[in-house]
Amino acid sequence: MSIFAIEKHDALCYTTTMSNKLKLPYGLPAPATVHDCIQSRGHMDSAGPRARLVLVVATISAPSGRDLISGIFHHLSGSTNWKFILVQDGAAVTEANVRDAVAEGLDGFILSRPCSMEAYAAIADTGLPCIHIYESDVGHTHGKMRFVANDNCAVGCKAAAHLLLNGDYAAFAFVGGGQTGGWVAPRLRGFSDSLAAKGRKVEVFPDDGHIALCDWLRRLPKPVGVFAASDAVATAVVKEARAAGLAIPRHIALIGVDDALHEVDGVGLSSVQPGHFEMGNLAARMLDGLMAGRHVSEKPILVMPRGVAARASTNTRKTAAHLVMVAREFIRENACSGIGVDDVVARVGVSRSTLEHRFREVTGSSVRQAIEAVQLAKAKQRLASGRGTLGEIAKACGFSSANRLSHVFSQRFGKPPRAFRPAFH
Repeated sequence: MSIFAIEKHDALCYTTTMSNKLKLPYGLPAPATVHDCIQSRGHMDSAGPRARLVLVVATISAPSGRDLISGIFHHLSGSTNWKFILVQDGAAVTEANVRDAVAEGLDGFILSRPCSMEAYAAIADTGLPCIHIYESDVGHTHGKMRFVANDNCAVGCKAAAHLLLNGDYAAFAFVGGGQTGGWVAPRLRGFSDSLAAKGRKVEVFPDDGHIALCDWLRRLPKPVGVFAASDAVATAVVKEARAAGLAIPRHIALIGVDDALHEVDGVGLSSVQPGHFEMGNLAARMLDGLMAGRHVSEKPILVMPRGVAARASTNTRKTAAHLVMVAREFIRENACSGIGVDDVVARVGVSRSTLEHRFREVTGSSVRQAIEAVQLAKAKQRLASGRGTLGEIAKACGFSSANRLSHVFSQRFGKPPRAFRPAFH
């Protein structure tokens, strides 16, 4: 079976000579069938230099694949004369149709989806220029085969930097989604190394079946910054966090990778943006160089991520004024029930050090002093009314004992509580 007999929904054939405006794969003219494109080669070649025929394996149904193809088309928008066959499933590339493609005049390959080892061997046997995107373990190589991939370690570094910039977390964690090697391991390494440089440790979800993700998330110190290895994994984290009664981003600040899902269950998902466009553009330039007989570096090239799409899932930064407003309201309503500083920290959702720093910055006093101020004001009112013993007043105002009330009164006012009793009492 010829590769050119692949059904139209699996393979689309485009030519750069159809239009001078082919910069993106969106809004292209209706593509020719694969058969029509091959039949048209002789006519097109007579009008000028023969167009290069390139087989591209990429999934245009995913944002990453569309960005990659956009990068290729950006290169083709110049003077480059290509025709290419776009195959969305690497399994459609077989040993037999690779031979048929070569017989039809194929000039090179760009592969961004996994193919079978037999197909890789057949591609290597052709000796034609081939650029692998993402794939590094293809089993067979030759002198005109090159590799381009995400710098996944840099992806992890980007995720760590974003979380550090946007919040103050009690802990950091990583969820790999059941995968430990390949692109997941370097993402974890970049994330862990970046945080280790700041003296922070990363908790890693074990994925061994001994603990459910829901329970693991519940046990993590809060608030926690979580890096999911992909947006698909982030979706599972959102679902399990909801099941655990945890709010995003209040309890869990979450960042994924790929920027494929802008929103998950009503939550805007922050995501590291890999350089898919840049990889496609670079792969096209490298293939052009190889097909023209120019020297192209044999070293695998790692492409840095473009940046981070910041959305609500990591929007945990609050102004000092807002934090203090929430803290003071909570203190005003609950001080006399015996709350402590840790209770205020839990309500506000930042670390104790952050709350203390911002509270003192705005009010000039500590959180403990603010709690005691409300308790003392209430105690003075009760003392002035003449009702209740000192022990009863202490209990009603959140003090642990009458002695504690007397100690705080003397410290704050320089007088014992009895000095605030009515003279007739």
